[in-house]
Amino acid sequence: MTKKIGFTIAGLIILALTIVTVWALARPGSPAGIMGDDATHAGANNDIGSEASSNEASSNEASSNEADECPSDWYQMMADAGICEDFMRNQSSALVVVEYIYEMFPREDWRAIYPQFFGGLYLNDDGHMVVMIVEDMAADSETIEFLTRVEGAGGAILRYVEFPWQLLLDLSDVVWEAIDDLGQDHPLSRNVRGWGPDTIDNRLTVRLLDDAPDQKAQFNDQVLDHPALVLYSAVTQAILSPVPVVRVHPQLVDVTMATTDICHDTSTVVVTIYNESAYTISTGYPFSLEVYDNGEWWQVPGDLMFILPAFDVTPGGSIDFTKRLSEGFVPLQPGRRYRIRKDVLRFTDTPVNDSNTHDIFAEFYWE
Repeated sequence: MTKKIGFTIAGLIILALTIVTVWALARPGSPAGIMGDDATHAGANNDIGSEASSNEASSNEASSNEADECPSDWYQMMADAGICEDFMRNQSSALVVVEYIYEMFPREDWRAIYPQFFGGLYLNDDGHMVVMIVEDMAADSETIEFLTRVEGAGGAILRYVEFPWQLLLDLSDVVWEAIDDLGQDHPLSRNVRGWGPDTIDNRLTVRLLDDAPDQKAQFNDQVLDHPALVLYSAVTQAILSPVPVVRVHPQLVDVTMATTDICHDTSTVVVTIYNESAYTISTGYPFSLEVYDNGEWWQVPGDLMFILPAFDVTPGGSIDFTKRLSEGFVPLQPGRRYRIRKDVLRFTDTPVNDSNTHDIFAEFYWE
């Protein structure tokens, strides 16, 4: 069984708010998903679009009129991204409520155990907190007590949904275990490109590379069949066109990566990371594919999934990774110059932060 990686509650809160902030900017029609290569499991994809409540709709209309009046002071970076000061202020207040809410729930190991009346939470387009309650349990005394405490902590917009958040998490675990039992080379496993609870639509979504009726039926028969489950295509227009490389971490002179094998028949590339530094480095399966065009590197959008383990490479050591480029990317073009980019974390005497993260590259030409 693939080992699950634990996170702190604070980390999950930050991750959730980061996701919903991106959602508030881009309002995607389907989740992006965690990406990967030779994986047996994809992580959760939360917070995708759905219809807002009447309260949200009116507040969204008001905020849209202010969107052209973003401040030009120290908020400029957020303004350039389409986020105004009001949103940042509302989000800051919402974070206080989120922390309070999560402190109410008991925990088993690293995971919170959510009550059956709780349907999840997210930020709306204005940065306000939306708390979802299972409609069938709205009148229960436990629910009323919970909402009273939330109101005392600062309040939130209330929305009624069908399924408990805990149920969606449990169903996600069912998919995890089924895919893991089938194995990464099983055709059904290869057809699954990601899954996870969809916060706003209150469903468990699973993305299939081939979403033909027979493939959906096979998934229902061998993995999961439930009213909360939604199966849809993982192939979107978003993975067809390269986008500019927007961020690059500093590179290391003494930690390098090279392409050591290419198999065109299977569209696989083997890269080797060499650690010639005095420090241990850590990396994982995730990678990005970039193409060189007109004097610039462009990221090739992909629809992949990763498992989460990290691998340490001690000084003088090396590690190989096999990257399957036939899955999740549009076909590579002959004669083009590509490179694989991976992040590595270097453990030094300084605290672990973004300054310890570095990019390494391995270039290759596709024949």
